Amino acid sequence: MKYHFLFLIVLIVPTPLFAGEIMSLDENSEAYRAANRLSQNMSLDEDSNAFNAARRLIQTGKIETATKDEMCAVKKPYILVFVSSSMPKYLLKEIAEESFKLNEKGLANVDIIIRGVPEIGLDTFRDQINPENKDMFIRIDPFLFNRLKISQVPVVIIDRKYAIGSPSSILSAIKQIESDEYEGLIDEMEYF
Repeated sequence: MKYHFLFLIVLIVPTPLFAGEIMSLDENSEAYRAANRLSQNMSLDEDSNAFNAARRLIQTGKIETATKDEMCAVKKPYILVFVSSSMPKYLLKEIAEESFKLNEKGLANVDIIIRGVPEIGLDTFRDQINPENKDMFIRIDPFLFNRLKISQVPVVIIDRKYAIGSPSSILSAIKQIESDEYEGLIDEMEYF
């Protein structure tokens, strides 16, 4: 009897996982339009598994859809900012403020990375560069500095594709990239 019960569970449990694939969407729905925009941007066939997966993600709210005919927001840029406690305080404050605003507004994921613990202590260092944000996370990672051979700071690495040395701010680093993929982020940051 227990084997029949187990077999019944196996048949029932996976059914909700495929509901989005089986479910037909109204062509006028926001989820259908967003899935179409996503598929056009990624060159996906409407009958492909990827298109159906995008449709399911949109339906479950895992991908946000725009109300206009804009591309849905799938991924935020991941920005690594390598700094040192010996950098000028005004530059550290500007970078910390930008990273806080980018994280707070959900525009990008920003990690501030230092090689080692500052002489004044990590909490005091954090309070000096960004007194408003007591929850600011500073990553200590000497191995990453060594692996990437970073000897001068600041260095900004964006999406593991672009590395910009000695920028005056995160915005200036993003502007140096000759790519259209960050134009929306630049426009948002102009209003900081």
